Amino acid sequence: MLNQKEIKSVSSEYISTSSAHKIADSSDNALPWYREVGSAGWAALLLAGLGWMFESYDSFMLSLTLPTLATVFDLSKTQIGALISVTAAGQICGGVLFGWVSDRLGRVRTAYLCILIYSIFSGLIAFAPSISVIAALRFCGALGMGGTWTAGAALVAETWGRNIAVAVAPSCKWDCRLGLSLPSVLRR
Repeated sequence: MLNQKEIKSVSSEYISTSSAHKIADSSDNALPWYREVGSAGWAALLLAGLGWMFESYDSFMLSLTLPTLATVFDLSKTQIGALISVTAAGQICGGVLFGWVSDRLGRVRTAYLCILIYSIFSGLIAFAPSISVIAALRFCGALGMGGTWTAGAALVAETWGRNIAVAVAPSCKWDCRLGLSLPSVLRR
């Protein structure tokens, strides 16, 4: 009969050798993670990444133009905060709304639609005669921004596969950093 110490030794040895065999078996035929992703996965990441990058660019441009907007429209700090809040509310509503739309229309079509929405409404802000019109356009554009996040995230997760998407998802924020740096690059 084995004592407790011998049982622990045998069981830990069995566990470590069986785990090693599983790792060796799976790594013999394993491709590097970037080779497991097909061309559709890379195209999905590019579409989502560019959508997220330009959304970040758009959001950052608002923060850069707020001092000018405050001067031109004689805005208080409360009104400036309300404009930022309207954007956040639009992004939240757009994420929920276009998450539902992407389940029915498809992720790619929804992502394109959302990018078009926020591009058009952001461009129309240049012609807005009042802060209330800017706020309304900003809300409508933010609907598209929120939809871009949900449609893009779902598209990447579905095309990359579960194991890889979980590992790569945190690194998808590269596009936001690019979008935030674009205004300073374009300014020069």
